[in-house]
Amino acid sequence: MSDSKMDKLARMAPLPRTPLLTIWLAINMALIAQETGHKR
Repeated sequence: MSDSKMDKLARMAPLPRTPLLTIWLAINMALIAQETGHKR
């Protein structure tokens, strides 16, 4: 989980700071965790 990935995601989806953004970030973090888990 590198900051660069989060920065790229934030740039790809410039959303306003709303509850939806929090949910979106949570989903993406879960997906990244699954991807890294499968790779390792």
